Amino acid sequence: MTSETIGTAGTGAPARRGFDTDFIGDGFAWLERTIRPNEGWVAAGLLALNLVVVVMSVERADWVPSPNLVALLFMAMLTGLVLYRIPIWSIALLPVGLAVGLAIILWQLSNFTINDVTINGTGEVIERLDLWLDAARTGSISIDSLPFSFALMVSTWLTGFLGAWLFLRYGNFWGVFVLGGIGLLSNLTFLPPNTVFHLGFYLFTALLLISRVQAIRRKHEWERRSVKVDDHLTGLSLTDSLALTILVIVVAFLLPMAPKWGTANDAYESMRSPLETMEDDFNRLFAGLPARRPIGFRIWDNVMALQGSIYPTTTQVLWVDSETELYWKARTYSTYNGKGWLSEHTVT
Repeated sequence: MTSETIGTAGTGAPARRGFDTDFIGDGFAWLERTIRPNEGWVAAGLLALNLVVVVMSVERADWVPSPNLVALLFMAMLTGLVLYRIPIWSIALLPVGLAVGLAIILWQLSNFTINDVTINGTGEVIERLDLWLDAARTGSISIDSLPFSFALMVSTWLTGFLGAWLFLRYGNFWGVFVLGGIGLLSNLTFLPPNTVFHLGFYLFTALLLISRVQAIRRKHEWERRSVKVDDHLTGLSLTDSLALTILVIVVAFLLPMAPKWGTANDAYESMRSPLETMEDDFNRLFAGLPARRPIGFRIWDNVMALQGSIYPTTTQVLWVDSETELYWKARTYSTYNGKGWLSEHTVT
């Protein structure tokens, strides 16, 4: 570091020492080179935009009051950006990123307000999570919104941190698409059809990211082979990719809706079938969640949580031919605990 004497000639004023701004500039340049992604900042920006679309879809659904999920996503990605350059075995750094995320989540929830009630510190957060776990173990009902808010924040942190980690450390963008795609499709499944805009923008950013990464990797390959590459080639490639992506997305959304393809629908249902066994537990453990679209059915299990109105359809499910008019009892809910109804010793 150099310095220079600053004073007023002939006045006897004391001299002042100033810092060399070149040193500060060199420091920022070194930091930028150190953490710069291998695929460049444009690709990293597209990655961030792709994941932001997923998180914004969840935020706009407004399932439960939560701290700003987009800000949490950026903090998670920044943590991944800082850690990925440390030359240590990955298995040793991943717990660090997860621990940082847990600390930030607990800190944000510790003074957050849910349903006009302010949470009184981290101790209350842990206590309410413990009560939720107790309800899960005992088969009871939980209407507390905090556990679901906590789950959303944990999912957001994992998506941002692991997505950035996979992309920056290993150049793997498919893992990013898997994390984001699962979150987006899971959210859109329970939302009205007019929210499909998020899916379109998600696909748009995903296609741009793939094009950008492939262009950068091809440029690096040519440079390794000592092939002269025009500096404008990367910019032209991004422009062409942008135009092609817009064309593909517009055409896809303008095409008429085709009937369900039996093979694809059967494959989707087979993948979803393991989750169906968890729906009754999900409904009783997150009974406080609102319905974002009309529900035409009710899961008649041992627990019937109060979840708002249902909208029965006219679909015939049973036909009985009997000489005597009878009431057909399927299940009796005889116990009310303030959160829902419980069925005990029902004969079906």
